[in-house]
Amino acid sequence: MMALILTMGMLLGGCRGIFEKKREAVRELTCTTPAILSGMQALTDGKAALCQIDYEGERTTVQVVDTTADEVSAECTLEGAWELKAQGFSDGRIALYCREEGVWKFLDSALREQGT
Repeated sequence: MMALILTMGMLLGGCRGIFEKKREAVRELTCTTPAILSGMQALTDGKAALCQIDYEGERTTVQVVDTTADEVSAECTLEGAWELKAQGFSDGRIALYCREEGVWKFLDSALREQGT
């Protein structure tokens, strides 16, 4: 009978209500505070690429953050709206796509352009 009550509670209220926990970041980063995070990609060596698109200013800011040291190791601003793609590369390259122009751009982990 108790199993039936628990099952009904999960079905009607969802499992989330019964087992909900407060979610927290594994490690809070203080080196960057983007207003809108439009993309994030894990890189090698504990680094992550963060992408923020400013549609009004028609610019995209890309940062490489060292999550271990809690510091921004590279940053660049690109003209236009560039989306960070989830495609990962073993050499740490970052893939960006501009829908307006239909163009791909590849950056290395220091945010130097590696081709289009």
